[in-house]
Amino acid sequence: MKKIMLILLTVAFLTTGNVFALSISDDGNYTLDTTAGSYSYSDDGTEAFTLTDNDGNNDDATAILYFEVAGYATLNKFGLYTYTTAADGTVSVLDTLMIFDGADAAPTSATVKFDLAGSLAYTLTNSIAFDTNQFGFYLQGPGTGANYTAGLTPYYFYSHTSLNVLDNYDHFKTYDTSENLAGELFGADYVLAIEDLFGGGDQDFTDFVVGVTDIAPVPEPATLLLLGSGLVGLAFLKRRKS
Repeated sequence: MKKIMLILLTVAFLTTGNVFALSISDDGNYTLDTTAGSYSYSDDGTEAFTLTDNDGNNDDATAILYFEVAGYATLNKFGLYTYTTAADGTVSVLDTLMIFDGADAAPTSATVKFDLAGSLAYTLTNSIAFDTNQFGFYLQGPGTGANYTAGLTPYYFYSHTSLNVLDNYDHFKTYDTSENLAGELFGADYVLAIEDLFGGGDQDFTDFVVGVTDIAPVPEPATLLLLGSGLVGLAFLKRRKS
């Protein structure tokens, strides 16, 4: 049995004059640890992201594939998707942009370019419309539903759990690593650990582990409402003072 009550997997990388290890612990919380800087991270449940490097038409984000321990490693594809949110909170996918395909082996990296002025996101091979600066990530597998078999209609697991309508399972663990030191995790601001099996499978979240630079969480509507209420309150107090 692959899951044990210890560290599931540790992968070492050689960086410039520095070796560090990355691990996901089977502690019930899937804690992410780095050994060089003694960092430990917990899943924060983030489903959607925004660019932090967004100063014009020459912006980018780099994805780093740390490791992939999965029987479908040669078939899985990873990328980002744009989406829209209805008034009732329903999320719908607009378009997808593949970043890694099954031929990409860890460790490797890929860069997505963004032309915010021209409302475009693109890789070396493809592009999509990008005009809201809000996106999620997906893992595309080779099959549908319980029949997760090569040759069937591709199945997508999304970072928005509500989009995983066939199994209603949260396939993404997300870790805010923006505080890590230079060189740790190759500078990733977020690390995504993904389960690639329908219904959660073995629930080890080591099937696809990737870091992404220059991104931050999209604020939840409730957070924006609280922020707006606070600003209105401050304005009211200032007016009373005057």
